[in-house]
Amino acid sequence: MIGKKEILYYAKTDRGLCHNMNQDAAAAFVQEDLGLFVLSDGMGGHSRGELASSWIVKGFDAYWEKLLTVQLPDFQDLVAQIRQQLCLMNSQIRECYNRGQICGATAVVLLISGSCYAVFSVGDSRIYTCVGGRSSILTVDDVWDTQPATVSVFTREQIATHGNHGKLVQAVGTQPQLNIHIRTDKLRRGQVFLLCSDGLFKFCDEEWLEKKLRSVTNESSLRQTLDTYFEEVYRRGAGDNVTAVLVKVR
Repeated sequence: MIGKKEILYYAKTDRGLCHNMNQDAAAAFVQEDLGLFVLSDGMGGHSRGELASSWIVKGFDAYWEKLLTVQLPDFQDLVAQIRQQLCLMNSQIRECYNRGQICGATAVVLLISGSCYAVFSVGDSRIYTCVGGRSSILTVDDVWDTQPATVSVFTREQIATHGNHGKLVQAVGTQPQLNIHIRTDKLRRGQVFLLCSDGLFKFCDEEWLEKKLRSVTNESSLRQTLDTYFEEVYRRGAGDNVTAVLVKVR
């Protein structure tokens, strides 16, 4: 148990240097010890990806507003509700926008409630965490590279040069059923989380990214670290939309 805490956060999104439209979307909702953070990346190269990502964020906005009007459920019920919301959004996007075209978006969600947190992911956006000076990734990329049928047949070198390298195998709105990756754990005081689209981690060295995450100690360094991430992405050409949310519990 970590007792009464404060949730600090800083979010930023940009279309990058190579796109006219930003298909990313993000939102942060905080009230006292309860926090809900959402990031979605519309599928690039497909139809109306920006509509899918905004649908997801708006859906959680409506969910949050409703949540504040009722007695707060316990942690496990909140986890079940968020999973249900993602499944509902999958059905809605598929019904509204996937008619003779492909429309979808990745989604990562961070729930902080009491002494626990939960991470939800679909697609290849990510959530990293840092606690006690150690950083790690909490999500699994839903891409061709990570599939059992891929890693059992191809070497790392073959995967890296294959035509399917990095190709999404699922996103919210593209298939009848979702395989939502869910991870829950106890929250530690001082823990930091980074939600980001692939426009960030694909344009940053991962070791450097995690090192910077370990440097977040206060509200000022939260903002400074996120700004540094964006500076690095731009230094490397900012070839995609880039969105990130940094969260710190103290």
